[in-house]
Amino acid sequence: MEPCVEELDGGMAVVKTERGHEVCYLHQACTMIPSFLAERFGPSTLRLDVSFNLIDSLHGLDSFPALEELLLDSNELTEHVEIPVLPSLHTLTMNKNRVRELRPLLETLAVSTPALRYLSLLGNAACPNELSGMEWGDADYRIYRCAVVKALPGLRFLDALPVTKAERREAERLGPRIDKEEEAAVVVQTERQRRTERQRGPYSPLPASQRQPSDHKGVMAHCRYIYQGRQSEGNRFIYDGDL
Repeated sequence: MEPCVEELDGGMAVVKTERGHEVCYLHQACTMIPSFLAERFGPSTLRLDVSFNLIDSLHGLDSFPALEELLLDSNELTEHVEIPVLPSLHTLTMNKNRVRELRPLLETLAVSTPALRYLSLLGNAACPNELSGMEWGDADYRIYRCAVVKALPGLRFLDALPVTKAERREAERLGPRIDKEEEAAVVVQTERQRRTERQRGPYSPLPASQRQPSDHKGVMAHCRYIYQGRQSEGNRFIYDGDL
């Protein structure tokens, strides 16, 4: 059976497939999932996109028990949003909402979305990425990813990037230190120091603490390079007597 558009009206579109419905309800300024969507398409909806609205509550989402994909981008949801158990949900996007703290949301997702494989939280204050509009470093984002991977071990993709084996090992290594927000800053600072030390290497021939800027030491050696190109060839016609 070929997918067909069953209903199309302004920001609403309903596509019927062989397995069920895909429902889009965009740019409607609604603050919650409309009840008529649940009544008409709830049980058979596999994909629900209610992005670009003003949704601050997921009340009524339990009427969509078969959901596999849920798109909630550009709404007003916070980390305290209540999410019913959705056993088949494998994809969830909550980009550009009002999530400020990570832990409450992760605790909810760990219980409500056991099959979750793809999660995106870009554009939220809790996600230390340039899209959040705040100043963050690479170490901040790495700790964030480790925290999410630790809480949701079944994830395969986070913020459009695959979860790597190295990240899983890192999450395991950091352990309970990433569970507490007050300790996260210490962990980040420690990781930054370790990264700086690795970049310096085990041996520094010119330690800045023991050298003055005027204390210059040069090196002289033989060069085995013989010019064979055709760039700056004017230098070939300058003799010792011309210098």
